[in-house]
Amino acid sequence: MPVVRALIALIVLLLPSRLRAQEDVCDDPAAKRVYALRIDGNRAFSDDELATRIATTPMSIWGRVPLISRLVTRQCLDEEALRLDVLRLVYFYRVRGFPDIAVEPTVTADGPKGVVVRLQVREGQPIILRTFRIAGLDLVEDAARITRDLPARQGARFDETTINASRDSLLRRLRNAGYPRAEVFRAFNTERATRSADATLTVEPGPLARYGSVSVVIDPVPGRETPQVDTVDVRTLLGITPGEKYRERDLVEGQRRTYETELFRAVQVDLDSTSTDSILGIRIRVAEQPQRSASIGAGWGTIDCFRAQGRFTHYNFLGSVRRLELTGRVSRLGVGAPTRFPTGARALCAPDAYNDQYGDTLNYFLGASLRQASLFGVLRSPELTIYTEQRSEYNAYRRITPIGLAASANWSPRGVPPITAAYTLELGRTVASPALFCVLFTSCDAVDRAIVSAERRFAAFTLSTQISRQNDPTLPTRGATLRLEARHVSPLVGADSSFRFNRLIADLTGFTKLGADGVLTGRVRVGGLFELEGFSNTSNQTFIPVQERLFAGGPSTVRGFRPNELGPASYRILSYDQTQPFAVPGQAREVPVPVGGTSMVVTNIEYRVRAPGFGGIAQLALFADGGQVWTRGRDSLTFSVGALRWTPGVGLRVVTAFGAIRVDIGYNPFRPVAGAAYFDTPLAAGGDLNCVSPPPSPTGPNVTCLATYQPLRSNSLWRRFTPSISIGQIF
Repeated sequence: MPVVRALIALIVLLLPSRLRAQEDVCDDPAAKRVYALRIDGNRAFSDDELATRIATTPMSIWGRVPLISRLVTRQCLDEEALRLDVLRLVYFYRVRGFPDIAVEPTVTADGPKGVVVRLQVREGQPIILRTFRIAGLDLVEDAARITRDLPARQGARFDETTINASRDSLLRRLRNAGYPRAEVFRAFNTERATRSADATLTVEPGPLARYGSVSVVIDPVPGRETPQVDTVDVRTLLGITPGEKYRERDLVEGQRRTYETELFRAVQVDLDSTSTDSILGIRIRVAEQPQRSASIGAGWGTIDCFRAQGRFTHYNFLGSVRRLELTGRVSRLGVGAPTRFPTGARALCAPDAYNDQYGDTLNYFLGASLRQASLFGVLRSPELTIYTEQRSEYNAYRRITPIGLAASANWSPRGVPPITAAYTLELGRTVASPALFCVLFTSCDAVDRAIVSAERRFAAFTLSTQISRQNDPTLPTRGATLRLEARHVSPLVGADSSFRFNRLIADLTGFTKLGADGVLTGRVRVGGLFELEGFSNTSNQTFIPVQERLFAGGPSTVRGFRPNELGPASYRILSYDQTQPFAVPGQAREVPVPVGGTSMVVTNIEYRVRAPGFGGIAQLALFADGGQVWTRGRDSLTFSVGALRWTPGVGLRVVTAFGAIRVDIGYNPFRPVAGAAYFDTPLAAGGDLNCVSPPPSPTGPNVTCLATYQPLRSNSLWRRFTPSISIGQIF
């Protein structure tokens, strides 16, 4: 019985505190409410980290608000739980190298508010890891790589959890290096007198193993006697080649890849009965599910009025695990021809929907995508999409693409980062206001506008890769990520001769812990567009489509600016006093049109720390974002640190099951950039373009509109703050 009681006590000590915190909830008005929890004397671990280890929980911040305190859960003092909390903290400290730890609890009344629980911690001197050895790797291939950067460090504080983490890392690396039966045993001894410890990890690697045969078992859809998927295709999805060195992550990746086809409701991968010490037979068992699915949806929007979409998917089209997806979307139903509502029914749409000169016809997208698991046994997830579409931007432009094609595939050779290749080819034209053509394409006279608006063939070939060494995809605390992208557009890949440029983008992000609960993040993103010579065309001019230009500003780059509004801009003047020769800032009504550029630099520095009182699910962030966008050879701006526009800000991160929700507020102290100002008449009225930049600009052909229009900055302090909400990390 003493042994049983000891085991029960140990389990109670190790229970997550939040599992037991519900026992402290009470509805008795006379009970002692825990108004606050104070932890003093702790230096090695933060208050929040220790608070997650105990059951005693203070009332939430809402419980302190008089008007709503009676509506929230009341946390009341449980003296037995408090005594166990002391033991929990003592155990927590001792396994982390503090043998002299002492915790003294006190409870003091705080008037009608409740009681304040104080835990006075005396940590004492920690034990230092004097030696840390790894034995048994003499016959293991690439032992230096396997033992690199383990969590335990000689000379650091002795911590049993760190020793265990090193053991787990070592075991995982061995099983990914061809040793499936590897075992790692730990041993350590401590000397309290000298405050030192020695630790040893002893490896028994077992035999080096390779893959043998792969057997496949398929459970058909209920009601069918025979499978719909061929066993050869399942082997291809698993991606295991007999004779290759065993790696545990190969099986995990193969299982994930098989699940992602959505052909199976269950996938199980394990060793089969033919396995020996050095040859491992693999068995994969899958359970099929229906091969077809369809969905439809509809909605309403202020500008789009009614919209609808539909999708049909065949997960095994023509066998070989080919996935066929048919997609259709329509918008501006009731507004755009031929679905325009009669006059009596126009109240079903917002008035603004009828004031869009580029949205008088239906917007649509029709596409067919075909994807399979692999191509030639080398390329992963090759996909081909053929589509046709028409889309419009409110009172800005209409893009018509009779036919477009997009293809992509992944290549994952051993020993190098995975590479994604993509190819785009589309034939299309743009109908836009004269001001937009002038601003974005520098085509300000009628002849140039006719050239740009003609139907043209655009094609691009892209290679990209990502190297990620961060420890957590949601909220990383250490590591780095490097992303590279190279994009080529020219007649060599099928583009019209007026499209000839390269685009290069590099993005490097690093994470490191700073303090007990803080993480410092740094990021640098640079990009450039480079025109190519050697391709002749009738206009002898290179056009860079809007979507290919470089932009910055917004929640993923420089958070003090609104999306794409950092860098050069021009202005569409919606209304001004036409008795004057030019538009007057502050009196005219303008819309900024981000121009983008051919060079871009963005840098981010962010420090985030656990938010107190939220149990680790929320973090506070301080950041400073800087960046600049410019066009080489056109702008007077050249890169320098002083040219960067820095915007500080604060943020909140909330961890959820689908990623971190980010709320950021950036402060922008800068005036809007000066740019050219244009006023144009609607297309129906002739589409005349007028430069209205101050002072009065000269008129006539081939005259550059001066970039002298600069909107006034609001005197309101609140308007200088830029809020944003997004999901997932920007870095």
